[in-house]
Amino acid sequence: MTLDEMDKHPHMKGYYVVMDNAPIHTHENIKNVDINICTMRMAKCSQPYADG
Repeated sequence: MTLDEMDKHPHMKGYYVVMDNAPIHTHENIKNVDINICTMRMAKCSQPYADG
């Protein structure tokens, strides 16, 4: 889904799609940063991607 596609839906305007599965980003400190950023921007955050 691209941002152009999301902008077609008024309830999705201003939201971001973040997809990241880099192993370095699994450290607890990084998870806390991700949560804080999402909270500050009032974005909807989904659960981390689980491969397989």
